[in-house]
Amino acid sequence: MKLFSLQLSELLLVILCFGMSQYNTMLLKERTIERDTFIRKDLAPLHVKHSLVFAITQQNIAELERQLLARSTPGNAEYQQWMSFEEVGLLIRNRHATAAVSEWLENNGAVITWQSVHGEYLKATAPLSIWSQLFNATFHEWDDLEHEKDLNREERMQTQKTKEPNKIYLATEYYIPKNLAPHLASVLNIVQSPSILSFQHRNALQRSKSMLTTNSKQQGCQADSLSSLCSSNHSSNHYNTSSNNFNIYNNNADPAAMVTGSVNIEFLNNLYQIDSNIANSQLHQSVFETNTMYFSESDLLQFQKTYGLTQQAAVVVNGYNKKTCTSIASCFEGNLDLQYMMGIAQRSSTLYWHVDAKPSNPFLKWILDASNTENPPQSNSISWSSQEKSMSPSVMTQFNLEALKLTVRGVTIVV
Repeated sequence: MKLFSLQLSELLLVILCFGMSQYNTMLLKERTIERDTFIRKDLAPLHVKHSLVFAITQQNIAELERQLLARSTPGNAEYQQWMSFEEVGLLIRNRHATAAVSEWLENNGAVITWQSVHGEYLKATAPLSIWSQLFNATFHEWDDLEHEKDLNREERMQTQKTKEPNKIYLATEYYIPKNLAPHLASVLNIVQSPSILSFQHRNALQRSKSMLTTNSKQQGCQADSLSSLCSSNHSSNHYNTSSNNFNIYNNNADPAAMVTGSVNIEFLNNLYQIDSNIANSQLHQSVFETNTMYFSESDLLQFQKTYGLTQQAAVVVNGYNKKTCTSIASCFEGNLDLQYMMGIAQRSSTLYWHVDAKPSNPFLKWILDASNTENPPQSNSISWSSQEKSMSPSVMTQFNLEALKLTVRGVTIVV
């Protein structure tokens, strides 16, 4: 009996030591930021394959910041002497770290499906069972109610028709081996919850609906139609300048525009003293869009015709263009962003760059794609926002880093 008790106690000691040893070799990296509208459901099926993105630790970030400050300071000898894609890559590249993470993934059964040009990001796919073991993580299926409530009626109907919706599989926390920590800045798409998205002119959308409905009744046309605009004198994307918030611009504003209460290209030219709207045809610019925001090709053409602008089509990246939009909500922000950027800077190639809102963070996905491109658009407009409290620290850190790498190359990002 004493012998049995001794053997049992030794077994418990071995188990305890093994557990402590495993704990001491793992480092807690990040936890999910919880919110009421992001609901954890059942345990995820372990056989499901899931892709993760591995952000490799990049080198010489302080030097990159110094380079940006020098090249963006008037009077500096390096002012506007922008670095090339390859020069930035040589500065931040960390081949040893990329090799270490790659070897670790392959040795543990993950398949690397993509690598950025300079090796600072890896994408790998494996069943959740492997990720659970490697990161000491428990995966669940999640519901994002914030995304669902942003959908309009048309979008809800389309979502219901989708047979295979994008399911969200995330863990609440994850750990990495301590010996891998120097090489791995973060793992993405493992605990990072979806962003709470909002476009900058959401309140104006409600006013626009009201104004369009009123004008439609007066003109005798369809209230929800954007393609006809009901009258050439009523553009769907005019701003009202009669509010108190606009008074700060009154010194430079065109009096005629103040009377009509409308903002158009001519008004903006007067306001900001823009001498010419003809841009270099060799330059590229883009508008960032996400969620289920479309733009109307016919509205863009009508906008250009109405105001005597250069008639040209937008370059569509990842779709979300329609010949004609059937509701204001589905095209409001997309139309507004595209029409006015193409009106202010005409003849430049303009990209309508749409990024899916799920399952990964759209802002980070966009900037990773842009930063990994040798010739990205020189000017980029992002009129969408998110609540910082809902953003994972790893997402914000990587976004800021990639923005740094773009701006030192002379790329402008306007948020």
